[in-house]
Amino acid sequence: MRAKAAMPSEERTNIARDDSDSWESWHRRYGHLGFTGLEKLYKENLVEGLTIDENSMPLTQCEACIQAKQARRAYPKEAED
Repeated sequence: MRAKAAMPSEERTNIARDDSDSWESWHRRYGHLGFTGLEKLYKENLVEGLTIDENSMPLTQCEACIQAKQARRAYPKEAED
């Protein structure tokens, strides 16, 4: 039986990471739910696995939410001369 030399494989290192996420990431995951709603879910332990990094700052400005709240003026029914 003839055997070929095996190619050396890449070395890999695994590290542990904290599963806590920021307020912003949970805000996006829950469809841009407001801070008050997220805070209620977190403090009352209403969602299993909802862990928030205590060092992260609560969300103040979300670009997508700001854009979604913008309103557009209606077009005039007749053109102005």
